[in-house]
Order: sequence, then C-alpha cells, then structure tokens
Amino acid sequence: MFISSCSEKTLLRMLQITLASVSEPYLMSSPVALLLFSSKDEAMKNLYLRNSHRMFNYGPLFVGLIIYFFTVVWAAGTSVAAGILVPMLVIGALYGRILGLMLVDIFGVHLDKSYWSWLDPGAFALIGSASFFSGVARLAPAITSIMMELTNDLKVLLPVMTAVVVAKWVGDYLTHPFFHALLELKCIPFLNQQPNVRINKQNVKLELFTAADIMAFPVVTLNLVEHVPTLAQKLLDHTHNGFPVLKELPSGECVFHGLITRSELLVMLENKDVLKPGPFDPLDDKDLDIAPIGYDSMLRGPEEREQMQEKFLQQFVDSTSHLNHFKNHYVDLTAYLNMSAMSVPCKFSLHRAYTLISALGLRHLTVVDECNQVKGIITRKDLMGFHMVETLGNIMETRPYFTNDGNGKPAANSNAVSGKSVPTIEEEDEEQGEAHLEDGERRSSVRGRVNPVASATDVELNVVAEDC
Repeated sequence: MFISSCSEKTLLRMLQITLASVSEPYLMSSPVALLLFSSKDEAMKNLYLRNSHRMFNYGPLFVGLIIYFFTVVWAAGTSVAAGILVPMLVIGALYGRILGLMLVDIFGVHLDKSYWSWLDPGAFALIGSASFFSGVARLAPAITSIMMELTNDLKVLLPVMTAVVVAKWVGDYLTHPFFHALLELKCIPFLNQQPNVRINKQNVKLELFTAADIMAFPVVTLNLVEHVPTLAQKLLDHTHNGFPVLKELPSGECVFHGLITRSELLVMLENKDVLKPGPFDPLDDKDLDIAPIGYDSMLRGPEEREQMQEKFLQQFVDSTSHLNHFKNHYVDLTAYLNMSAMSVPCKFSLHRAYTLISALGLRHLTVVDECNQVKGIITRKDLMGFHMVETLGNIMETRPYFTNDGNGKPAANSNAVSGKSVPTIEEEDEEQGEAHLEDGERRSSVRGRVNPVASATDVELNVVAEDC
C-alpha cells in the first residue's frame, strides 16, 4: 500500500538514498550525518521529500537546526566568499519539518487522497524555508517566485504566500532587514527611498525645511588653478571626498563651477605632468591641454591609496622633501573637474533634495545662494535619520512658527492659540479666498502656518495662528 501510494519522485529519491548508503554507509546510519555531511542541495531535497513522514525524527531535526542556525549567525557578514541563501533555506526547512512532524503526531499519517493528506512534513519544510527567507530578506514577491521555481509545486502556492507575508510583517515590526544591518555595521550611508523622520513619536514633514537647514558648512573649496602645496595641505587637513571648485569672475566674486573628488586629486598629484610652474590663468574650454593620466592609477584600491596618501602628501608640504621643487607649481583643474555636478539653492526643499540624492545616487549636493556662491554641501551622512532628527529637532525648538505660543513648545495638532478648532489645509482649499485676517485679506506662507509635525496616521497639516 505504501508503494502504491507513493509518487514516482518519492520512489526515485528513496532509491538514490539507498544507493548513496552503499558508498557512504554513515549517511544512512545517522540522520544527523545525512543532514550535516551531505551537500546542502541534497539536504534540502531530503527535507522537501514528500510521503516520507518518519524519515527524520525530532532529535536529528533539532540538532541540525541548532548547528545550522548558530553557524550561520557566526559566519554571516564575514569576508568568506560564501552566502547565506542556501543555509537560510535549510534552517527554514528544518523548523518547518519539525512543525509538520508535530501535526503528523496529532492527526496521524495520511497517504491516501483524503482531506488530511496535505499534512506532509515535506510540504511544511518548503513553507518553513519560504518564511525564514522572507523574515531575513523581506522580499515577499521575489521569494514566492523563487520557491515556486525551486519546487514547481503550485498546490502550496497559497500557504507559501501566506507564510512569506506574515514573516515579512513580523520582521518589519521587530527590526530592519538583515542586509540593512550589514550596511549599518559597515557604516555605509544607505538612504531609504522615502525619508522617515520621527520626532516625539510623530512624523516630520521635510517639505517645511530647506536644504540650508541640513547642509554642512563651512565648505572646503578649491580654485580652478590651485597651488600644489596648498592643495596637499587641504587634503591632509580634511578627509572629505568631494571638493567644490570655484571660478573667479571679472567682478572678483568666486562662483560654483564644478566638483572634483579626492581620489581624482590624488591621481593628479601623482602625475607630475599635470603640475606646472605658475601662477597662470585657467585654460579656456577650447584650449584645454589634458595631460594623460594612467588608468592603473585610477584602478588603485581605496585601502592602498589611503595607506600611502598621507606620506605622499606630506612630501609636498615638507620643505626638506625631495618634492620641495613643486612649491611654486600649480595645477589646473579645469580639464578634470565635474562641471555637471548638481547644485541647489539654499531655499530648495529638503524633501526634494533627499529625493535627488537617493534617486540619482548622488554622493555630494552643493548648496549655493542667489549669486551661485557656495554656502554648504549635503552628503548622504547629512541625510541619515539620526542626524536629521537631531538637527531638525533643534530647529523646531528655536523657530517660533513651529510652535503655538512661540516659546519652543510643540504645537498641538487640534488646538490653536485662540482655543478654537484649527482648520486644515484641505478645509482652507475648499474655502479659498474667504479667509480674512485682522489686518486685511491675505494668505500667509505655508512655512508660517503649518505645523511640521503630523502623526503617522494623520496626514493633515494643521494651521498655526500667526501674530499679525
């Protein structure tokens, strides 16, 4: 009866295990060895095997789960060229098969096509793999497709989708994804697609702030024609990776002209053909004389360049160095800077600046005034959540139009100074043109009227009364 009820795939898999036991007897004699010492794809096939309810008991499954789980936790994030995808699937399959074995002990083994035939530890192993994978990676649609392509079993599509979604919800409620944790561990400034800044347990509307509120200043800038020792000293004194380049106008004002990175400056200093005695005027775009820079220098790794740059730059500054003859040399940055570097005005919306940097993958965003003079610079680190919470929180405490009474206390969402209910922006739009103030008919600016803090579920912006 057992043979007649088993599928052909199950019989073939049993035959493979039997043949393997002839060449490697320890695999068949110990289920733990079958899980640990066989290849990972073989272990997954054994765990997903249908109509093999008693192939593994609780002991081997718990032992394999403990060993796999703590080994993956210890090895995750190391520099070893090995991923955690297959171990994640094995861990999920182990606890999924444990749950399936518990249900089999309660409801019994059903090999016929009855209602309870879906109680198969192999099916629960597949669902467990999908749930653990989703809880770690949080990629619900992709994980469902991957699991279906692995097994080609559409009968478990709905349980797999349910397990994936529930695991993602629970994981999002508890903590961020594992790969985001690795980014934080490696201090990589990763920005979400949309900003989420919360102060006093309330969401902050970044549209009410400007780029000048979050920018870093003062900015270390360079001239189009820079003195070599001065350039080397700036690179020694500052660890910035991007420097705005200024161009002097006939009126004497220095305006933003482009951006150049630290690595490009180091490569230029290594190439002595770029350094020329001066001073001299910057070349026009039509008369650019670009000195060739070796491609090998650009391919040099950041760690290697960081180890040698301090000693190398010090030679340009030290008067006793053999590179002291470059003390009267200059470098023309016209041909090497990025003239397409983006810049925004000081009053540019902070929310749109965030969108620019995150969507376009920018590393630096220069902030200029009306005269195109550099006032600050925004990097990804300036837009990290903890930095914006601290900076914007201080701004909200000091600016009176962010409060009801002007004393630095947060404005209430439902109270006005007069004690009456405060109309929302939507209500004002419906009655546009009918609002009157004591000193005449006008609409105050959004920044002067809107409370920048709104709850996560309440998206209405409340109006704050102004002293007229």
